[in-house]
Amino acid sequence: MRIKNYTTSDSLYKWIFEYADFGIIITDHELTVTDVNRWLLEQAGKEKDSVQGKHLLEAFTEIKERKLEHYLYNALHGASTILTARFHGYLLKLRSEHDEQAGIMKQTVRITPLYDDDLITGLIIHIEDVTERLIREEQMQKQNEELHKLNSTKDRFFRIIAHDLRSPFTALLGFSEILLNDENMTEKQRRDIIKMLHDSIGDNYVFLENLLKWSQLQTGHFELQFTNVRLKEITDHIISIATPLIRSKEIEVDVSGITPDTIIYTDKQAITSVIYNLFFNALKFTPAGGRVDIRSVEDEDATIIFVRDNGVGIKEEKLDKLFRIDEKTVSTPGTNKERGSGMGLLLVKEFVDKLGGEIWAESIEGAGSTFYISIPLQVTGEKPGEQV
Repeated sequence: MRIKNYTTSDSLYKWIFEYADFGIIITDHELTVTDVNRWLLEQAGKEKDSVQGKHLLEAFTEIKERKLEHYLYNALHGASTILTARFHGYLLKLRSEHDEQAGIMKQTVRITPLYDDDLITGLIIHIEDVTERLIREEQMQKQNEELHKLNSTKDRFFRIIAHDLRSPFTALLGFSEILLNDENMTEKQRRDIIKMLHDSIGDNYVFLENLLKWSQLQTGHFELQFTNVRLKEITDHIISIATPLIRSKEIEVDVSGITPDTIIYTDKQAITSVIYNLFFNALKFTPAGGRVDIRSVEDEDATIIFVRDNGVGIKEEKLDKLFRIDEKTVSTPGTNKERGSGMGLLLVKEFVDKLGGEIWAESIEGAGSTFYISIPLQVTGEKPGEQV
């Protein structure tokens, strides 16, 4: 559609021109500014006399600085152009008045030739403030991303429950039926099945514990209690629980790097769950006769605890997905063919985040893995407790 070059004497044009809530610049064919409306003058902090009668690139030097002249000359040859904030930032350096947006106004700019019959006589430049609209779009985008994340979390959560509860219970039912119905079973066969039942029940108990704690964290029902905690008391307790597994696999465990005077300011239950899951994972993926180390070091502002094994390792492409519930990964079987849901590592990540720390892993497939957790020496705004 061609825009006719109305004269400023037209009353309707004059009213729209002056009271529009967007900017309008009109030039002649030589890009001399012939008129500027009130909105733009107020936003730019200029007087009409300072721009009217001047060349557009002289009146508004930022257009030249941003090398946008070609859009103007294209319009003088009949091409309408729309410049958007998303791709071009802004045309003029106008301050935003939006409460949540400091800095330069985001603009959508339309540059259109003015016609007198078939002759292009100049340009009309329409400038609209879209700062608030873009903020709303960004907010909606963030909300959509969060919703997608929540849906992925929910789907993954139900997949974990469906797979990691159904499969073990199928095995439990099978073993129990054999015990009930096989009257010719030897004592050794019976004891072997009972051991498998015991191990399976233990694994499912740990899984349900992790599931419960993770769901409590998601719903805000797990309240952290920060206090000074002796790290060696935690590692000694975990090793005592794991002793049967350590002995059955003849794994060498070294915790000499945890000294009795290593104290961290954290939630005792949370850090116990973190180290417990990392340590039992290391035992699961370490072959008989292997080695697992637990150590800690202090840097300027954090205690770094790491659990290292010389087990089966993790493929490089899986490392970045270990702590994400929205990413589906195929669990590597343990050395005794154990399967995992990844629920333990998800819980670990949630707890470490709540403790204000960080977690990361290094691994070489076939050579072992090391999991690191960094716990701040003191949580901001909290005072260390006296309990140890």
